[in-house]
Amino acid sequence: MSQVVLPAQKLSTDENFLQDTVTQEEYFAIKVANNDLLEQELHTLECFDGASLETMELTHKEQLDKAKSEQQYVIYLCGNGMCMQDLYEEIYKLSLSTQRNFVAFNLKNVIRSRGTIHHELDLINDVISQIERLRDQGVDPKNICLVGHSFGAAFATLTSYIYLKEGTPIKIFNGRSFSNFASMAYLHEKNSGSSELKAQLKKRLLLFSNFEIEVAKYYDLIPDEYKDYITIEELPIEGDKKSVPDGIIPPEVSLRHEIQDKASTHLVRSTNMFGMGHNDPLYTLECHDDGQTADERCRAFILK
Repeated sequence: MSQVVLPAQKLSTDENFLQDTVTQEEYFAIKVANNDLLEQELHTLECFDGASLETMELTHKEQLDKAKSEQQYVIYLCGNGMCMQDLYEEIYKLSLSTQRNFVAFNLKNVIRSRGTIHHELDLINDVISQIERLRDQGVDPKNICLVGHSFGAAFATLTSYIYLKEGTPIKIFNGRSFSNFASMAYLHEKNSGSSELKAQLKKRLLLFSNFEIEVAKYYDLIPDEYKDYITIEELPIEGDKKSVPDGIIPPEVSLRHEIQDKASTHLVRSTNMFGMGHNDPLYTLECHDDGQTADERCRAFILK
């Protein structure tokens, strides 16, 4: 079931995708090298559960003169059909605008990362390993912010809740997450034309395999000062007939649908003319109420 949950594990067998990834890496390395404000480091993190995680760290010059305990970090998690390299452009822009250090990594078995995935806790452990690496270096948890896209947002939220329960709150910006993965898989199966029986079977297999990935309940338990989220607006805004859906997460299983805070300020809209908005970069999404872009909202949360 792990490849149903994390299909990006298959990317390492796609030669065209791997070549595109190498091209992205080379372009990004040149871009960073030509910017005096940024430094890039690539390394492999050896984890407490035996995994090895491909990791990229982007350091902003503003942070270098600070003691490690005062340096500020953002850990950015990608979706389940993506790799960290797909986020490089967004991370570059956010690092410059926030003057924060950024960490990105690939989950177990994605591109160069390795490990065993038996249940959702194995993926939560990946996030914990990245946080603990920073803490071991002396970084204060209050200076760590988790930002996640889709699947990555779900696991960032779950990890944030775990640290909260331990008395060490870590901020979380949830970008376009589902509320419950098993429920989303059920709807995907139904919407593809499968029978009720087949859709229910898929959901139950995920439940029995410990891959339900319930997010909404735990998001609600995190205090407001430590969290924010965005969800794609599915309906046309008054005076505008255009409506580009999320396209991946049906509205009824979006995070917003199941949590207490349904304020319209969390709604964003795609600027595409057609298609879907789920994987659009934050800087191309417009916030419903205040004219900001989603990356401006994310930046404001990081800096809070």
